[in-house]
Amino acid sequence: MAVMRIPQATRNAMAETMRLLIDGGGSAGTIKFYSGLMPDHAWDELTNQTLLATLTFAHPCAETPVGGILDFLPIAEDPEVPASGIVSWARIADGDGNTILDLDVTGPNEGGMIEINTTNICKGGPFRLRDFGINFPGKSDKQARRIMLRPRGTQGIEGNTLELRKGGPVTMFSSLNFRELDRDDGQEHRHAQ
Repeated sequence: MAVMRIPQATRNAMAETMRLLIDGGGSAGTIKFYSGLMPDHAWDELTNQTLLATLTFAHPCAETPVGGILDFLPIAEDPEVPASGIVSWARIADGDGNTILDLDVTGPNEGGMIEINTTNICKGGPFRLRDFGINFPGKSDKQARRIMLRPRGTQGIEGNTLELRKGGPVTMFSSLNFRELDRDDGQEHRHAQ
């Protein structure tokens, strides 16, 4: 079994790097939610994907990481979703639009990097992301081999919700999970916390 243990100072440095990347550019970073196929590479141009919602990070996006956790400051909502559709992926970018991460989005327990309780988004309503953070775990055994986007003050994804009402607010909590390749068979496996 492959094992990696990461000291807190290194975890904080990893989280700080993520913060600096999101805060890079001339303005606040964004997380945009799309329908359609996620590009094969984060540097690929968009083709037929539809932008469903744009949320804007605070600038700076977070305070100094503690305990390997980057807790984001409040994120500005999209007051009026421009289109209806099924969210299938999201892109986090800096203020100049440089891509930092592309992440798949699925419903709960469907194995996406971001899991929400419904992926159906309706045009015209607001979309908001509640406070969340990125946790860089301290070891790599099968119980801890993931990064997690999580609401502040929660453990795991138990509190993840997406509230969707016609003309009402959309509120999302999510989890971001590492995927790993098993060294024995080369296959991708997901490990629950």
